[in-house]
Amino acid sequence: MACTIASVIRRKVATMDAHRTVLEATKLMVDRGVGSMVVMDGQQVTGFFTERDLMNRVVVKNRDPHITYLSEVCSKELIKVQANLPCREALDLMRTNRIRHLLVWDGEEFAGLVAMRDLAGLMGEKVALRDRMANLMTAVVFVLVLGVIGLLVFMIPKMLDIANRIPG
Repeated sequence: MACTIASVIRRKVATMDAHRTVLEATKLMVDRGVGSMVVMDGQQVTGFFTERDLMNRVVVKNRDPHITYLSEVCSKELIKVQANLPCREALDLMRTNRIRHLLVWDGEEFAGLVAMRDLAGLMGEKVALRDRMANLMTAVVFVLVLGVIGLLVFMIPKMLDIANRIPG
């Protein structure tokens, strides 16, 4: 069965209202041990805020996190995908857009997010399983070939003896 991102969606994600400050968001991220959060306006997803946004849009720009609102510095050009997206396509989408997270929807409803590291780990497990299966098949074929060669080595003298006895 093909891998889809539905198998690795993080459904419990940190969220915060767009009208809260960067300092509040950063404290929540630290408390939860996460590097990103979904920015909301009511029940609507309006952005995504990451450690990278904090560094590039707040710290480097010398903005005061006490008075800078998430809505001012979060990423708003969101790449939204459906939960049935194949894992390989999700990884390609992340690489192409140089992002580490995708926001995932189930129909019209926000379902969670998927991180590149989760997909990479899952894809790595699939590759490892495929490699083990290939090695197993190679070993089986090798044993069969050795068996046939052994049988031929054992049988050739008898076959030659029979062939020499046939008048002809």
